[in-house]
Amino acid sequence: MSDLATLELKHRSWSAQLVLRAAGERTASVSEALIKAQCPSDVELTLIDEQPFEKALQACYRAGLEAGRDWTIMIDADLMLLRGAIEGLLRAAAEQTSSHVQLQGRIFDKITGVYRSAGPRIYRTDLLEQALHLIPASGQAIRPEYETLQAMERLGHPSRFVPDVFALHDFEQFYCDLYRKAFVHARKHAWLVGSMLERCRDNLADDPDFLVMLKGLWDGLTMSDEVSIDRRLFIDKGEMALSELGLTEKEPLNTEIFMRNFECFVADATQNYELPPMAIYDKPQEPVPSGLRGSVVHRVRKRGLLGGSVASFGALLCKMGRALDS
Repeated sequence: MSDLATLELKHRSWSAQLVLRAAGERTASVSEALIKAQCPSDVELTLIDEQPFEKALQACYRAGLEAGRDWTIMIDADLMLLRGAIEGLLRAAAEQTSSHVQLQGRIFDKITGVYRSAGPRIYRTDLLEQALHLIPASGQAIRPEYETLQAMERLGHPSRFVPDVFALHDFEQFYCDLYRKAFVHARKHAWLVGSMLERCRDNLADDPDFLVMLKGLWDGLTMSDEVSIDRRLFIDKGEMALSELGLTEKEPLNTEIFMRNFECFVADATQNYELPPMAIYDKPQEPVPSGLRGSVVHRVRKRGLLGGSVASFGALLCKMGRALDS
């Protein structure tokens, strides 16, 4: 597996392998730089670049098994690690019981605007063989890794969730990726749709990311298309959405410049967002049933957030998009 990345990180008397999982994210090089900033200078880092996600997840698990370290840390390239994140993951993992399959902290998420349990995971490597055989087939689950971990829990290997915040998520992404993620979030995180729509409404005048996310949320709520996390299936949808909004895709991120201002960026991104208290727990929070989606659409229409009919809302999005792009 020459295309898989492994990063050996010695920690006290045991070690970990770190894998960076990428799929064309605008922040891939920033994510890599932030990882390397927390590791010894002689450490090598290579990317896993596999699609669809289920295939990438298989590659990650196999990379951990082949390395044979105590722990396997997996980080997606849409995450920006905060200072001390890797050390924090290792320290928290050392306090788990031997039955736990993995541990995850919290991230601050741009699309939802909340601190939530997500982000980098640290797996107990000797349980990855079991997990590998439980990964859903491609396209069968909207949350493949979640479904895998639920299956592991049923076998007596729960996950642990801790309150530490380890990363920012989905900041500085390409418009098309934000559209795709918002579209999927409308189905994947149905219980957050109302607050996501309100967040977009409150911020779209200052940041065109929110205009694109608003379009993605609306399309996710109203289109009958089957939803998938496979970014390849959203290429045409994303390009069409940007065209309707009058926006052109972002240029690649300048990693060197961005890294120089990263601490300020983190402070600006999280200001005015209070970190809610959270206890350590071993049971994933259950999503609200997907039937809520219909009531959310009704609520949004009733409150007038979308300005009336689907047609008038689409016209409004196009008008605002052209204004923001000018």
